[in-house]
Amino acid sequence: MIQSRFVRRAAPLATRQFAQMQSVKPNYQDMAKSKHQFVAFVNQASLNKKSGEASELYEFLVQCFVDNDTDYDGCVSFRGFNNMVAQAALAPRRFGFAPHTRELYDTAEQYEQARKDLYNALRGTEERVTLENWVKWADAHISEKVGGGLQEHTEARWERSKADYISFLKGVMAAKSSHCAKSSTSTQLKEHYMNSVRQFTAADVNNTGKLDASCFATLMENCQKVPAKHGIKLYDDIKMSDVTDTDVVTMKQFLDFKVAYLEKKLPTL
Repeated sequence: MIQSRFVRRAAPLATRQFAQMQSVKPNYQDMAKSKHQFVAFVNQASLNKKSGEASELYEFLVQCFVDNDTDYDGCVSFRGFNNMVAQAALAPRRFGFAPHTRELYDTAEQYEQARKDLYNALRGTEERVTLENWVKWADAHISEKVGGGLQEHTEARWERSKADYISFLKGVMAAKSSHCAKSSTSTQLKEHYMNSVRQFTAADVNNTGKLDASCFATLMENCQKVPAKHGIKLYDDIKMSDVTDTDVVTMKQFLDFKVAYLEKKLPTL
C-alpha cells in the first residue's frame, strides 16, 4: 500500500520534471559554446524551420543586423556590412566550418573586391542592405552549408578512442593555409585552440590571464587526463621552466609551447 502511494505521487513529479526539460528554450548563444552544440543547433535550425532553433537563428541574424545599423534607419552600409558578416561568421569560424578571410584571399584587395561584390548582390536595387535581403541570403547560405545535416557526435573526436585522439593531433599539425602561414584550414587546430583556452582559463583560479606555479600544476594535470584515458603518457614530463623563464605562464606561452610539444611527441605515439 505504501509503495502504491509512492508510485502515484512520484509519477506526476517525474512528468513535471520531463516537461520542464522539454520546455527549455534554445538560445542562439549556445551555438558558440562548443562544436557539438554548434552542429546540433544549426542542424535543427536549418532542417526544421518550425523549431525553436530556427527562431533563435532568426533572432541572431536580426541582432547582427541591428548591431551594425549605426544610423538606425533599417539599412546597413558597406562598412557595417563587413562587420555584420564577421559577427555572423564568428561561431562557424571558431569550430572550423567557415574559413578565415586570411585563408581565402592572397591580398587585401582580393578580399575587398569579393566583399563589395557580395554587398552589391545583397543590396540589389536598394541603396544599402535591408534586413529582409540579409536574412534571405544568410538563410540560403546556411542551408547550402548544412545540406542534409552536419555529422553529429556525442563525444569530441579526441575523447572517442586512442586512434581518434592521435588522428585528431595529426590534424592539428596539418593543412597550413597557403595564404597565411599563421593560419590553418585544419578544423582540428581550431578545436584544439578552443580546448586549450578552456583548459587554461579553468586553471586560472585567480582570474588574471596568467598562471602561477600552483595553477600551472593544475593545468598540466588537466592536460594529462584525455591522453591517459587512451593509455598515452603526455604532459607528465613538463616543468614550468620549460614554458617560461619567469614566475608566471601566459596563455600565449602555453599555446605556443603546447603545439611545439605535441609536434615533437606525435611521431612517438
